[in-house]
Amino acid sequence: MTTVVSFVTPPQVDGAPSAQLIHINFGGTNISKYYLEVDGVVIDQYFAYFGSDLNGKWDLSRPGGGGFPVGPNLVVRVRTEHARPFVSDHYARIYYIEIN
Repeated sequence: MTTVVSFVTPPQVDGAPSAQLIHINFGGTNISKYYLEVDGVVIDQYFAYFGSDLNGKWDLSRPGGGGFPVGPNLVVRVRTEHARPFVSDHYARIYYIEIN
């Protein structure tokens, strides 16, 4: 698997979660599987295949505002896996709110 993007959540302040994931855009130029990981645990996945969009979005926002809470000093990562015989370009962008 290939890591497309990753970041470490901010340090903890007053015992509360340090960030909230809002949404994540991702895609590439080939069919592949995408995985959203928080501290090494897969919390969501997306399969891009022929006949579908080769890009996607994980919407983690909540109706009342905010997003998926994550603790301090955790690695949030988007990884991809593809089995095609040629090179592929991939991208991802993580949108989050830092809580202080």
